[in-house]
Amino acid sequence: MSKNKSFAGRLHGKIKRTLKKCSNNHPAVLKFYRKYVYLMRRLKGTWYGIKTPTDSHMVIFTGFFGSQYGDSPRALYEAMLKDEAYKDFQFVWVFKNTKNFEFLKENRNTFITKVRSKKYYEYHAKAKYWVCNASVTNYLYPKKDQVVIQTWHGTPLKRLGLDIEFDSDKKRTLKENYNKYKQHVKKLDYFLSPSKFASEKFDTSFGISKFGKEGILLETGYPRNDFLFTHTSQDVERLKEMFHIGKDKKVILYVPTWRDNQYVEGQGYLYQQHVDLDALVEKLGEEYVILFRTHHLNKFTGEYRYPERIVDVSEHNDINELYVVSDMLITDYSSAFFDFANLKRPVLFYMYDLDEYMNQIRGFYLDLNELPGPIIQEESKLADAITDLFENYTVDEKYQTFNQKFNYLDGPDTSKKVLDICIPAGR
Repeated sequence: MSKNKSFAGRLHGKIKRTLKKCSNNHPAVLKFYRKYVYLMRRLKGTWYGIKTPTDSHMVIFTGFFGSQYGDSPRALYEAMLKDEAYKDFQFVWVFKNTKNFEFLKENRNTFITKVRSKKYYEYHAKAKYWVCNASVTNYLYPKKDQVVIQTWHGTPLKRLGLDIEFDSDKKRTLKENYNKYKQHVKKLDYFLSPSKFASEKFDTSFGISKFGKEGILLETGYPRNDFLFTHTSQDVERLKEMFHIGKDKKVILYVPTWRDNQYVEGQGYLYQQHVDLDALVEKLGEEYVILFRTHHLNKFTGEYRYPERIVDVSEHNDINELYVVSDMLITDYSSAFFDFANLKRPVLFYMYDLDEYMNQIRGFYLDLNELPGPIIQEESKLADAITDLFENYTVDEKYQTFNQKFNYLDGPDTSKKVLDICIPAGR
């Protein structure tokens, strides 16, 4: 039996390598290769599902496809760790690189597994609850007695999924996008939402009603934002020490999002830097520090002349920790500003490609006049806009109205509210 398995494994590996090699510059072969890989993984997931009984006291967590330990999955996990009602539960975290997360195994009943490992398939077949903050892996399908909780990762400014009108994504067509979202939403039992506004956009962009999944939306707020209401001055001091930031510094968090039209086969969505951060800190002066964080889909490697004043925090797991140490947020179209607004601190929008993004790439759900901060399109004006906003900032009526519309559900105990509904300890 083991020899047959070994032969099958070797044969699959050889076919996969051959197809991948032949797919270079051959779109038809590349398409077949992707379908073959999907089918093999789907069969593997189905096989483990058939032979593995479901454990009602096991939860499996995935953050951004296994790249991070953070966001709402982390908030829910840590809330369960602290709650004695979940003392008999087992917790599994999925990562692409497990070496970076060995520390989690020190926690009660916690295991880690590598994406697409044998244990990865086994744990998904066994865990009653799947918690993720991005799309469920396309080749994994839950059994009827399993519960999939989609926490998502932000209130949308830019159009999502089925609401995108432009065929600008270099990775997939609008038709492929439609099929992707259809398969994804059919797997879900719960979809967390931070507001009525977000629920309306999630419903159309994911096709929730269209695909017959009415009722899965839960307007609870985001568990990940609990920390924005519960953090202490000691947390801020600890984090500033971690990032080597002086207590007297003004901290700016810069979080640009990704672009659909910047996908490169074999490399992913590449980040193209449209602001000279070295020149920016030179203009701003010694009192400023910039924390720079790319989107999880982006890849960027760069060096700076002032590394002590420009800190790359792209690999830091929990963006909420970056929020609380920052005095200002700069973004373009990232949903980060919705969460950051809970802190009532200044937000600046650097939208250098506004016309293209609005009319050719994504488009928006909001009237930009609703945004809780000024919009800058020219890099030459960025430094002055930053200093002006610091000097003249107030939580004005516009900012308050913004929070009342988009953040009214966030608070210190959202994790508990979600657990009571989605993963009740007594079940």
